[in-house]
Amino acid sequence: VLRLVRDYPERSLPGALGYSLPDSRFGVHATVFYDRIETVSKTGDVSLSTMLGHAIAHEIGHVLLGTTDHSRSGIMKARWGRADYRQAGIGLMKFTAREGEAIRKGAAVQMSARAQR
Repeated sequence: VLRLVRDYPERSLPGALGYSLPDSRFGVHATVFYDRIETVSKTGDVSLSTMLGHAIAHEIGHVLLGTTDHSRSGIMKARWGRADYRQAGIGLMKFTAREGEAIRKGAAVQMSARAQR
């Protein structure tokens, strides 16, 4: 489950665009701070829809990878700056090859488990 929220206190997770609970068994697994995404999109480096999509992909990435870990680059980087926003804006911010492979393997395991039920 993903939820979009506004007015999440800035003192809680300052600078973050969202958070995930990859080990959650029930309820919300990922939260994205919509108003913070709006603020970032006003820099002119990336559109609101592109930034929102990337933030959602990042948080769902945590859930699919089953970890709160971050990478040094790409969509799973912990903190994004203007250079990252520009990369997102031109479609170059992606999962690393390792992350992509882990997500595909995890999805295959889930699909196999569901098929056996």
